[in-house]
Amino acid sequence: MQQQQATISVRLTSGRRALRHGRLSRLVFVLAFIMILLSAVSLAYVGNIASREADAQATEKQRQLLDNVLVGRMQLMSRDLYSIVHWDDAVTGLVKKFDHDFVTDQLIYWLDLNLQAQKTYIISANGRVFADIINSQAQFSRRSLPDQDPLMHLSRQAVDRFMALRVPVEEGFGLKTISLSQVNELAATAVMSVDGQPSLVTAMVVTPDDQESLPSRFDPIIVVAAKTLDSALLAELNQTLSFQNFTFEQPGEKDPTRTMQMVAGPDGKPIGQFVWRGSQPGTAVWSVVMPVILAVCGLMTVITAFAAHRIGNLSSKLEESEEHNRFLALHDNLTGLSNRFHFHEALDRHISSLPQNQFAVLACDLDRFKAVNDTYGHAAGDAVIRAVANRIAATVGTAGMVGRVGGDEFVILLNGFTDIPRLQILCRQIIASVCEPIMLDNGVMTSVGVSLGVALAPASGSTNTHLMASADAALYAAKEQGRGRAVFAHELASAKNETATPEKDDSAHRAA
Repeated sequence: MQQQQATISVRLTSGRRALRHGRLSRLVFVLAFIMILLSAVSLAYVGNIASREADAQATEKQRQLLDNVLVGRMQLMSRDLYSIVHWDDAVTGLVKKFDHDFVTDQLIYWLDLNLQAQKTYIISANGRVFADIINSQAQFSRRSLPDQDPLMHLSRQAVDRFMALRVPVEEGFGLKTISLSQVNELAATAVMSVDGQPSLVTAMVVTPDDQESLPSRFDPIIVVAAKTLDSALLAELNQTLSFQNFTFEQPGEKDPTRTMQMVAGPDGKPIGQFVWRGSQPGTAVWSVVMPVILAVCGLMTVITAFAAHRIGNLSSKLEESEEHNRFLALHDNLTGLSNRFHFHEALDRHISSLPQNQFAVLACDLDRFKAVNDTYGHAAGDAVIRAVANRIAATVGTAGMVGRVGGDEFVILLNGFTDIPRLQILCRQIIASVCEPIMLDNGVMTSVGVSLGVALAPASGSTNTHLMASADAALYAAKEQGRGRAVFAHELASAKNETATPEKDDSAHRAA
């Protein structure tokens, strides 16, 4: 029965170990999950920053490209206009004397041939409009522009640029020699609204080419050419840009799904915005980051599972080793019963609970065991010891604890009952069980007996030493009385008291 208790204890211990193993594994998984989650969040955060930065850089590059294309197109317009206004005939027909026929017969022809602007204006520095040329048709109105008109702003810029490049000549002023690459230093350009339409505009002062010169006192004449930002011009610009859904719109609310580039006129007021669906390299970043996140999380999960399994196994092995060492420290190697240390430890615990919880101690010693050892050898003796241990443990059952404290010496700590009749029955059962024949490994039958000494607590002692001495004394008495029997320590003490005679007491008194 005690072996069954040991088996149950082992199962309970294994269950507790499995529970601790599961808890440890879960703890490892929880910590690893937190690490994996933090790693995934960190990678996602980095990926988000990288994606947004990639999109921002792509947008900035597209805007720079748009600015470069616009500047390049307006420089090209300025060069074409320069070939028309840097001309002696233009000085004669526009500056020295405004000639309508020169405008209609020659200027419009060259404008159509070189510039192909939808609108051209001939303006004096003081804001007087000599002619409006719209779609190759000239209108001579002699109207004046208000000071805040965008055309006036651009005309003043053109005059300022001319003044910076003019040079004195014998009869007045001329223009400093410039190359085609320096034409932009003479021209004033802008994206602006002309008659309510967004346009690319360039303005330049009329200057002499070879023979003519500008009078010392003259009112500069500015030619302003405008190309409307219509679908045809936008398509032409987009041949270089290759933007998706490229268009020009009036100022409006910001659309996060599209890229916008606000445009302001020479007076600083917004006139509209270029709009297109920009490239999003951030999506490509995510296509790289997401597999990395999944791969890292998957790898960390596998590593965590492996580590948790290994840690759990190591923990279980350590606990098994500790349990085994603890078992070896408290139990007899041959029988699995409690050893001397474990038994006396339990005895001390029970003594500390006296007198409320009474118990009994039974000292057991085998009879005829030496003959078995001498006849059949120590291996047979060990087999007999194991068989006897099993029989005693099965007989005692849950009523107490059985221990082996010597070669053929056993002890029983009985706390299930302490009444004399039941103790006598138990002793008879133990003696009968031990005396049954034992078959050895070689098939030989043998047998041994057992003698018992019983000490009750606290009647036969209330200390470890006193109780064990009382049980041993009762055991010796059982062997002296013929072996194979049980003697109670309190009966032995009573018998000794009865054998003490009055004559001995009187003789002792007389001797005294």
